[in-house]
Amino acid sequence: MEAVRVRRPELLGDDPNAPRRGLRCAAFLESGTLNPSVAVMLQIGLPSRRIAQEIVAQEELDLISVSGLRAWLRAQRQEPEARWAYLEAAIRPLWTTFLADIGTTETDEWTEKTINLKLRDRYQLAPQEAVVGLYRRVEREGVRFGEFQSADGIPLGYAEWPFGGTGPSIAEATLHPDGLIEMTYLGP
Repeated sequence: MEAVRVRRPELLGDDPNAPRRGLRCAAFLESGTLNPSVAVMLQIGLPSRRIAQEIVAQEELDLISVSGLRAWLRAQRQEPEARWAYLEAAIRPLWTTFLADIGTTETDEWTEKTINLKLRDRYQLAPQEAVVGLYRRVEREGVRFGEFQSADGIPLGYAEWPFGGTGPSIAEATLHPDGLIEMTYLGP
């Protein structure tokens, strides 16, 4: 794959208007498909080739540019979930989450945001005063949750993880004595 990217100028040929075959070849190799719309969907973050193939087939998409695909995806953000009923129920949430995430990251201003979470459980006794540290995403045995760690890396407790797969994986946080986690991050 790297050889295709590195040799890309040789694949362009002498015609300045020729398609960028080297980049497309790399995308096809990387995604495991010759369909350019499926390859581009996977490149911009869709976590499933199967979903991409079904969407492209059902919607009869022929979008080979990232900007064209992103414009189409933005237009789909307001569609009701029933619009995607042709996708199996088990994979439909991956698609709707992807649509929400991709649309948000492209159109909304990024600012500093704060989310308050309640600890589900503590690993140690409650601190007497607020503790500044990190709140990070953890996955164990297929379960995703957030874990608060003090500044010196000691895990103090866990709570829900409020983001999808494309959200931050770590954020600055403060754990208050009452079990409230005040998490601050930069996002849409």
